[in-house]
Amino acid sequence: MSFDIKVTANVDDLGVLLNSINEKAIKSAVRKSILRTFTGIRAAMLKEINAGEFYDRSKLPTARAKAKYFRETVNAGQTTPIDEMYASFKVSSERLNLIYFFAERVPTTKLKENIKVKLKNGAWVTLKAGRQMYGARTKVLGKIKTHEGDFIGNLGKKNAQVYRRKENGKIYTQTGPSLAVLFAQTNAASRIQKEADERMQRELETNIDYYLAKI
Repeated sequence: MSFDIKVTANVDDLGVLLNSINEKAIKSAVRKSILRTFTGIRAAMLKEINAGEFYDRSKLPTARAKAKYFRETVNAGQTTPIDEMYASFKVSSERLNLIYFFAERVPTTKLKENIKVKLKNGAWVTLKAGRQMYGARTKVLGKIKTHEGDFIGNLGKKNAQVYRRKENGKIYTQTGPSLAVLFAQTNAASRIQKEADERMQRELETNIDYYLAKI
């Protein structure tokens, strides 16, 4: 589930103002309003993810998150028809790696009996009874959870990840919720869209008056 914060103008509301004399002025007002509103909404989105509790920004810097999980689209050029003008900020539905959720290695239980584990290279090893086992502890939106079947490691990669080894020996990177889900669960998406709609209305009122006065 991805979501879009969209900034646009209601052409029906502008109908009474649109005529051959005013069209150029209204178009300039709409274009400026969309761009100014979008700039503010972009700042609101980044402020939201910088709040600190969404994920560990030391592991996923804001710039990297913005580049990978956000997509901006602006269609408000000088020649764009008013009813086609908009700007949108899309948040990806791609799940974030679990390591980003303040993951840390913690002791869990000790083995009660010997168990055999298949390694990545295909070899089998025996883990002896009494061996201390470790898992991963994460925090998602303030809720702390211990993942006993997971482990934190690099496995030849630059950055550590949270992994789970299946019975067949295959290892999988564990993931948490997507940014889109986080925004939805905190009501950030609806709050920012409401802010966008209200700011767009204020911008239109100011800019329409400004450009009409220049005719």
